Amino acid sequence: MLIGVDGKRAHTNLTGLGEYSRRLIKGLIRASEDIIIRSLVPKVKIRFIRNERYRIFLPRYAIQRIWFRRFPPKDFFRGMDVYHGLSAEIPLNVPKGIGKVVTIHDLIYYFYPQWFSSFDRYNYHFRTYYAIKNSDVIIAVSRWTAESVYDVFKPKSDVYVIHPICDDVFFEPFKFRERPLNPPPKDYILFIGVLEERKNIHTLFKALNILGESCPPFVSVGKVKKSYMKRLLKEKRGIRWLHYNYLPTEQLLYLLSEALVFVYPSLVEGFGMPVVEAMSAGVPVITSKGSGLEDAAGNSALKVNPHNPEEISFYIQRIMEDSSLRRSIIEEGKKHSQKFRYDTIIPKVMEIYKKVSNGLK
Repeated sequence: MLIGVDGKRAHTNLTGLGEYSRRLIKGLIRASEDIIIRSLVPKVKIRFIRNERYRIFLPRYAIQRIWFRRFPPKDFFRGMDVYHGLSAEIPLNVPKGIGKVVTIHDLIYYFYPQWFSSFDRYNYHFRTYYAIKNSDVIIAVSRWTAESVYDVFKPKSDVYVIHPICDDVFFEPFKFRERPLNPPPKDYILFIGVLEERKNIHTLFKALNILGESCPPFVSVGKVKKSYMKRLLKEKRGIRWLHYNYLPTEQLLYLLSEALVFVYPSLVEGFGMPVVEAMSAGVPVITSKGSGLEDAAGNSALKVNPHNPEEISFYIQRIMEDSSLRRSIIEEGKKHSQKFRYDTIIPKVMEIYKKVSNGLK
């Protein structure tokens, strides 16, 4: 089967959308020798796979990057069975006879417009609308995202909930971990992700300040929005805070393996893969109620009202003091995270491709 994908984020994005694309591509390549993938890539910053069955299509000139993914060359589509838009977008010139699949991660831009510029909201909405209306099958990364798609776009195509993949290395952190140059002291509270208003770290800081002198150190990993950093510094007060802008996966595994608890108090997520990664690595998780985090956490995390610092503080305190509760959450989290492994997710995606391809014959 010849599959076309949008490889932009796989080769340029270090965060969630990039990881979704990379893991799906790697999973498809290793699933079957019969799968060949062509990837539309405006430019390459990250190289993550070397395989003769994975071919990158790049624009010949830099100026072509503007329209390259929307109007790929005819050679890209020759002999193709299915095109999969990995992030809410498909080309405008997909020929008839090629199945079209699109993954929708979230509609946060629609429900929380205050976090986006007018240009970004229009751009996201146009390409998402076009992709949903012109795809044969829609993949939503969570039930919340699927419900959002139905509510906003009322699609005629089938919508399937297929979760993102958790990479194998997170299930064996001690095997692959690497100690950072300046590791934190043991028994810390950990957060991994972009530090921005949506991630709600300011409320977490309020919760940590409630703990007072008994509060463990707080360790965060991820890019920090400059405007948001000012707010965090105001809320920090007496918190012992160690921040890493970026760490390779091996060093993230070290931090996960030594953490007391992983806290992910985000206000809204299409899914929330850091929650699953922490669970698979054997860390107890505290996260928010609602949105795609319900799928990511299942019933295997302590879920809180993200607007309530007292509640967040209470559950952190329980993890610190109740060792039996901590062990129970770790065990349940490991079981739950098994649902997101390659050998569970990839067959579901392959069934979608077969369904779409066969439906056109």
